[in-house]
Amino acid sequence: MGVQKIGKEKIAISIDAGLLKRVDSRVDGTNVKSRSHAIELLLTQALGGGADVSALVLCGGEKRGLTPATYHLPRAMVEVGGKPILQRIIEWLKANGVRRIALAIGRNDSEIESYFKDGSGFGVEIVYLRESKPLGTAGAVKNTKEKLNGTFVVLNGDVLCDFDLRAMLEAHRKSNALATMALKSVRDEGRYGVAETEGEKIVKFEERAKQKGESRLVNAGVYVLSEKIFDYLPEQGMLEREVFPKLAQKGLMRGYVFSGKWLDVGDRASLQRAEKELE
Repeated sequence: MGVQKIGKEKIAISIDAGLLKRVDSRVDGTNVKSRSHAIELLLTQALGGGADVSALVLCGGEKRGLTPATYHLPRAMVEVGGKPILQRIIEWLKANGVRRIALAIGRNDSEIESYFKDGSGFGVEIVYLRESKPLGTAGAVKNTKEKLNGTFVVLNGDVLCDFDLRAMLEAHRKSNALATMALKSVRDEGRYGVAETEGEKIVKFEERAKQKGESRLVNAGVYVLSEKIFDYLPEQGMLEREVFPKLAQKGLMRGYVFSGKWLDVGDRASLQRAEKELE
């Protein structure tokens, strides 16, 4: 009986020149390193593999910043371009092959559960993790230990992005990191957590930049986490303050820099910008 080869094999294919140009447009040299890598990711997406993971969306948090829209609505239910922010997040996850989604909600966020129900109307499976008191982002993830296992995705409930989540998952799985953070290069205004990197590794993370106005790699609010992350999580606290800085010091964090669209809908000004982007 022969030994089955495990790994990658070289193949030769013919492809339309226009289609090949579209494939090459996905190559950024960092996350999609070559034409063959881009084709592999596209095939994985088309065949429905590569993203057999669950996701947790953090829907709690303070309502200030988006008032008056949040007087009667949870932050994640504020509409952008005619749809709730959370619906757009769920649609993005589904498009990237994620079908099992947990929503961390507060005790007064019944509007979210009434709108999405079990998720079947949106082509996904949704479970709800209701917090009787605010746990913070780290506590909210810790609270999912019995619901999520293996590698999973965590997203803030007020960010909209458009990049290949499958490529981020693949990059995480190839690393020895406990956490991979999506990073976006922006001219920082002091609102975002800032990462310092050496190659693909995050070596330092600060919740807020000390100097404003410089172009930096900032926390985009999307994370891929390994199951061992639960050993580092407090029962109550913030990923950005208590967890990520320590993981960076220990060399356990990876950065995933992307160039796609990213909209942080954290205040009224950013909400207006998002509306224009999605017109």
